[in-house]
Amino acid sequence: VIPGDRRAGGSGGHTERLELVDDFPSRMADIERACQWLTIRRFCREAASDLHRCTSSSQLAANGGGSSASDCAAEHHRLEACAEAKMPDVIRALMDVASVRCQTEVREFQRCVREHEGAPHAEEKCEAQDTRALECAARVILAEGK
Repeated sequence: VIPGDRRAGGSGGHTERLELVDDFPSRMADIERACQWLTIRRFCREAASDLHRCTSSSQLAANGGGSSASDCAAEHHRLEACAEAKMPDVIRALMDVASVRCQTEVREFQRCVREHEGAPHAEEKCEAQDTRALECAARVILAEGK
């Protein structure tokens, strides 16, 4: 599932169109939106396009009394499967951006991990620094993706 994916539409719960969520009320919103953007625009572009094309044509047909957006279940499933399979690549891409464009935040995370080296769960103790680095990368991706 695409993180933060919100579906509009009928009782079938299928999306009429994919949207990047901009009202998710947490610190993770930018990270989730960047993950969505990377999934839809880079890693699962074909599946996202197929779903968009299907829902657009189904919506037109529904307005004319024909089929509905629920006819796109196969395309929706294909995008979800792709998103799940590509999530490690999405996270890696986010981390790659952080390492190049958010060096201060990455250095803070690395410093924290070094300080806790040998301690159980060192990286968990540095979660705030890790999140700040990922948030920075997400803002870069979202700013450049628009």
